[in-house]
Amino acid sequence: MQSLTPSLLDAPCRLFVVSLQAYMKEGLVSHSLTAFVKGVAVATRLGLALVATVIVGAVLGYGIDLWLGSAPWAMIVGVFFGGIGGMLNVYRRVMRTGV
Repeated sequence: MQSLTPSLLDAPCRLFVVSLQAYMKEGLVSHSLTAFVKGVAVATRLGLALVATVIVGAVLGYGIDLWLGSAPWAMIVGVFFGGIGGMLNVYRRVMRTGV
């Protein structure tokens, strides 16, 4: 079983959900709005995770290109593998949470 350690990208979403739950307890926010905002928070977290992995792949590829002088091939491969890794990451998160 995988560990459920939160990433830096999860912190703003979790903070927002916690504050939204506090408003809901006080009766200041309706339940349907809360469900919508939680859905937006999940979508934002998944989107940021996908973009972050593509950026990491691009930066690693760019570094390899600078080191080997093979521009732009390693960066293209890095973006490709970063995109695949990001999609796998999003797929795993969706399957784990059951969204």
